[in-house]
Amino acid sequence: MIAIMAHPSTQMITIDVKNELCSLKVIAHCQSKDDDLRAQVLDTGSALSWNFTARYGVGATVFWCNLAVRDKRLSFTAFNADNDKNDIYWVVTCEEGGSIYKSIWSCSKIPIRMEEWNVVGC
Repeated sequence: MIAIMAHPSTQMITIDVKNELCSLKVIAHCQSKDDDLRAQVLDTGSALSWNFTARYGVGATVFWCNLAVRDKRLSFTAFNADNDKNDIYWVVTCEEGGSIYKSIWSCSKIPIRMEEWNVVGC
């Protein structure tokens, strides 16, 4: 007999997008098809954090974010229920001229560099 473990159809998720750019503000606008978190200014050290009930399968939850620093823009998928099953911590940092890292809380917490941003002034 083979047991198949199905993922629950809904799950509570937390997402953080943290600004760790030295003395630069980040404008963050995150949303899904159902929820708009509106544009928010993140000072150095502050974060945009939200909780939601993720839906899996048909109508799966997807959140995306648009970030802006000076004249630089970056868009990314913050959560996609087809791929992500745990809380996620995003960090915007000046490492290597400006990068964004993704860390999955329930796993190793070792950040994975997702995107190089090349923010002037880092």
